[in-house]
Amino acid sequence: MESPVNIFTWYHFAAFCGLVIIYLIAARLKLLPSIQGFKDFADAFNSAGMHILLLSLFSAWSTTIAVRYIYYILTLPGDTLTKGQATIAVGITFVTGSLSGTFIGALLKTMSGGRANGGPSPAPPAVTPNLDVSFIPGTSPTEKKS
Repeated sequence: MESPVNIFTWYHFAAFCGLVIIYLIAARLKLLPSIQGFKDFADAFNSAGMHILLLSLFSAWSTTIAVRYIYYILTLPGDTLTKGQATIAVGITFVTGSLSGTFIGALLKTMSGGRANGGPSPAPPAVTPNLDVSFIPGTSPTEKKS
């Protein structure tokens, strides 16, 4: 194990100095983006469309992991399969339930129409419950007690 002093070598230091020099040149030539421009760029990622895109990619990725894991288990020799049945069952449950379910559940929630950029979702229309208890069993619902 390297000593803590040797974690950063000369090329780490050179890359850091290069980034600082590029930043200072860009600041001097007024090439840095404005705060509003950076906010608009960040808001592009915090939109419902980008959420759907990212969650779709992660759902496909996690489903690929699940399928590869299941195929790996199917190719195990018979004696290996009997020894690790509990671990395999827990692994399949995790991959198909937790990993895929997290992204797919979030994807369905995002596609349900809620707002992505903060603020409350539009309120559903107010529904007034019908509390009329004058119904007599065996009659039509429109007839009232006399």
